Amino acid sequence: MKSSSFSKREWFFVIFIVVIVQFCIQVAAFLYAGSGSALNYISISGTIVSIALALLAIIYSYFQSASQETSSLTISQQVNKLIDVVEAVKVSKDDFSGELSQLQDIREKIDSSMNLQQKAHDKIESVGNMINQLNGNSLSEVYEPTAQSKSALFDDIVVKGNNITHITMLIIYYADRYGVPFSDLWSVFGSKVFSGGSKGKTAIQEYFKGALFSTISMFHCIGFVEEIEKTFVLSITDEFESSLADFHKFLASREDAEYTRVIELFESIVENYDGDS
Repeated sequence: MKSSSFSKREWFFVIFIVVIVQFCIQVAAFLYAGSGSALNYISISGTIVSIALALLAIIYSYFQSASQETSSLTISQQVNKLIDVVEAVKVSKDDFSGELSQLQDIREKIDSSMNLQQKAHDKIESVGNMINQLNGNSLSEVYEPTAQSKSALFDDIVVKGNNITHITMLIIYYADRYGVPFSDLWSVFGSKVFSGGSKGKTAIQEYFKGALFSTISMFHCIGFVEEIEKTFVLSITDEFESSLADFHKFLASREDAEYTRVIELFESIVENYDGDS
């Protein structure tokens, strides 16, 4: 909808027309200067036109003032809106900075999680490879120990076995010598020998407990340990008992402090053993 007020161009056009009329009146007054009545008419007309010009000037000034006031109000409103927009931008900037910080924290957590997952993946892969190697047996179809080869096999176990194997052999030796049942091997010997100075159940003790009975199971598989009349009660063979006695004598003759401490520990255990686990 168009505004009903005059534009600047229209105001200038009206004033221009009035000025032309005023000019025409002045020319007429000059031409009829000799006629008194005509001059009076022209003078009155000029006065009227001058008054009209003055009124137009006043009206124009009024409308211009009103227009400027409206423009000032509009500009003030626009400035206030701009101020509000600037404040909103500042708030948005602060919020955006906070979001960036949160995103940075999330990225660092994701990176840390990925690193942990990679480490866990590597460990799982390593354990999987180890389990596959332990489960594999390239000699299962070509090797079968005989009575003549058991002594050599025992020597191989001593030479190539690790500390867990050697300690298991000592546990079996002392258990057989002092009548400790196989069901009590861990509570009497294993929990003390493999404690490592720690008390209570620990993950490493559970690992050693599994290693102990796995080694005993291996001795059972190669015929060093026998099952008594399918009762799941195990005992060692005479040959294995003799080999263990020689092994114990060998360790006791060693002057190494490590072997001395192990033998002393076993001796203290059986010394305090009263038949209860």
